[in-house]
Amino acid sequence: MANLPHLPEWEAAAPPEGAERRHEPRIDCPARPTLRYAVRPDPRLSWGYAANISAGGVGFLAVEPVGPGAELELYVLEGPPSCLRVVRVTHCAPSGTGSWLVGCQVSPPFSGEEIACLL
Repeated sequence: MANLPHLPEWEAAAPPEGAERRHEPRIDCPARPTLRYAVRPDPRLSWGYAANISAGGVGFLAVEPVGPGAELELYVLEGPPSCLRVVRVTHCAPSGTGSWLVGCQVSPPFSGEEIACLL
């Protein structure tokens, strides 16, 4: 796997301060499922860990920042095999040593089954 820090070294990833941006409540992903993503149009894959999820959004931990407005292909590696989404980065903020919390809007929304697989 890529040069991701071990999970215990990553601080808890709380939503950014300020007003809630999602229409649905965020659900923490305590198991920090692994995901991979590619910033379009670059096909290179990067690795991250899911931090929180809702039907219309996902927050994940990454080792490099991803700028707001970037469009990503996001592959969730745990759960249903068809869990591929196009996401748009809404915010990115430092989240501890060597990590970034990347918040994204998801299209199409995650199903209840897909959310359950990430918890």
